[in-house]
Amino acid sequence: MRLLAFDTAGEACSAALWQDGRVVSHRRAAMARGHAEALIPMVGTVLAEADAAFATLDALAVTTGPGSFTGLRVGLAAARGFALALKLPVIGVGTLEALAEATPEEERAGRSVIAALDARRGEIYWQAFDAGLHPLSAPAVAPAAAIEVPGGALLLVGSGAAALAAAGERAGRELRLSAAPASPDAAFVATLAARRKESAGPGTALRPLYLRAAAAEAPPP
Repeated sequence: MRLLAFDTAGEACSAALWQDGRVVSHRRAAMARGHAEALIPMVGTVLAEADAAFATLDALAVTTGPGSFTGLRVGLAAARGFALALKLPVIGVGTLEALAEATPEEERAGRSVIAALDARRGEIYWQAFDAGLHPLSAPAVAPAAAIEVPGGALLLVGSGAAALAAAGERAGRELRLSAAPASPDAAFVATLAARRKESAGPGTALRPLYLRAAAAEAPPP
């Protein structure tokens, strides 16, 4: 299977091509804004590096949230457009599960994993997983101090990890911050999507996971 994955839901824009059981081409750039302008050229570079073309793709994958409202709209619109033009199925992947997927196995040993993204307004998007990355909770949004995480040792990953760690340390929890990227990466979106290709559907079926009502997003300070 040749699968193109991309993510624009957070503080980065990334694209990756999965082929023959692995990611064969990948690009990622940190950015707070400008995902719409960066995504298409990045996808072109990823395909060119692998000597691939849109016509040779079997499926697409994209993050569906939670995350930046503007970023999510960019990624989902691109996925729907590609799917319609190329008649390709699309696999939606949650941003929090993509974050957890990026954590190394040796970091997770004996620990529950909490994927946490800064949701602004004093809140965090979060989801808990066991050491094997099976979900222990559904994606949710809450202030760091109000999040009820599983007992035992914890591994925290994502842009909301530091705030969650501060709350956990005040409560006397045993925790560690992961060295994995703080925002979702298309390489791990592709890995997850390749494992669940049976869930692929039409681009029109994609739905964003916002977790709270949309609001105007202030530019970063």
